[in-house]
Amino acid sequence: MPADRWLRRAWGRLGRERSVTEYLPQFSHVRPHIIRNIDGSVHAMFEAAGARWEDLDGDALAGQHEALCSLHRTLNLRQRLTITKHLVHAEADPGDYPAMKARIPFVAELDAAYRFRLVDQGHLWTNTLLLGLTIRPLR
Repeated sequence: MPADRWLRRAWGRLGRERSVTEYLPQFSHVRPHIIRNIDGSVHAMFEAAGARWEDLDGDALAGQHEALCSLHRTLNLRQRLTITKHLVHAEADPGDYPAMKARIPFVAELDAAYRFRLVDQGHLWTNTLLLGLTIRPLR
C-alpha cells in the first residue's frame, strides 16, 4: 500500500471522534447527587466529615481506622454494594488560615513568614474525603 493512502486511512480513523458514552457508564440523574448507570446500578457520592488525623493521638487514630475497616468488611459482605473512597487534594481557600494577633514580636514574625509561605506562595492545601456507594440490581 502506498504511504499516502496508508496515511489517509490512518488519519481518517484518528479523526473520528468517539462518543462520551464509550467512556462513562452514567445514564441519567435520579436526584441531583444520585446517578443511574447504563447497567441499572445506582451511584451516589457523599462528603465524609470527621476528626482530622493530625488532631488525634495514636490510640484514637488506630481505633477509628479499625472501626472504618470493620465497617468496610461488614458492608462488603453484601454482593450488590460497592464502596469507594476518593481523597481529593486541592488548594485551600486563603481564609482557612486562622488569623492571629501575636503580642510577642518573634511569634508575629514567625506567623507572618509561615503565612507568606502557605498562603502567598500557594502551599496551603486541603483534603476532602468522598465516599461513593454503588448498588447493583439483582440479576
